[in-house]
Amino acid sequence: MHAVRILQHCVAGNLGCWIGGKFETGIGRIVNLRYAACRPLASAHDLSPGSRYFHEDIVLNPLTMDPDGHIAIGAPPPLSLMRTVSPD
Repeated sequence: MHAVRILQHCVAGNLGCWIGGKFETGIGRIVNLRYAACRPLASAHDLSPGSRYFHEDIVLNPLTMDPDGHIAIGAPPPLSLMRTVSPD
């Protein structure tokens, strides 16, 4: 994946990098959190919980933030934990 190579390049060159996005579902947030864990000292990750933007997410157990602003990485959710979304 190109994102992993970019992160490796930043780490090797002691370069900063920004990881995250605002309007992502829980799936994208989980992926970004995994990438951010590779570069934990970066100063500007945008990884807030999707509940800031969505009333309901497509994952059953969306990421949450503790009172100190930390998000636990944990194990990635299996596909069985994704909601069944009706096209209606």
